[in-house]
Amino acid sequence: MKKSRRKPAKKVHPKQPKIDDDLAELASVLDEYRLDLNSDGWFTVPWRDGWNAVGFAISLSDPQDDADREALTFINTTFHDRRSDAYVYWQASEFLQSLGRDINMVTSAALRCLQVTTSNSSGGGAVFNAILSRALTELPVNYIIEHVLEWRCRDAIGTTSFLQGDLHDRRRRAFKIAWERGLFLAAYAIRPTRS
Repeated sequence: MKKSRRKPAKKVHPKQPKIDDDLAELASVLDEYRLDLNSDGWFTVPWRDGWNAVGFAISLSDPQDDADREALTFINTTFHDRRSDAYVYWQASEFLQSLGRDINMVTSAALRCLQVTTSNSSGGGAVFNAILSRALTELPVNYIIEHVLEWRCRDAIGTTSFLQGDLHDRRRRAFKIAWERGLFLAAYAIRPTRS
């Protein structure tokens, strides 16, 4: 009896979008509504995942004394474990209360974002924006810009902004183009890699 040979299935390639006059007009209109590349613009779109807001604050942290370092160690450990319980909330409160005015503004923001994340009280992700924008007023924009791009990319499309040579590079590039042009809502409209 002869074995039947099947032909391998043809690979289906996604259609390349046709850039017509309608898409060009849409791009032109979107470009008219670009936002400023500062905290007023960066923090207009709510965060999807509070852990990314915490990670963003951690990435900007620079402990100034032993107390700050102890708080950051706690934040880092909690962040990496994604621990979300009452102990985390109250321990963050302890750090905020004991350090008082001596705490670094970014460390304070990381602790507050951690509390909001663990208590599920983010107001749809907008609370993180209020916390972070207040904390970052003293930092220079050129110091923040790469960190905000990275953590917003992780939040929006579920992967780092750095090109990896994989299937998601197209989305990463699209996100970066939109974000760097101040088209933050368009950047968040890109479908996440995990879906």
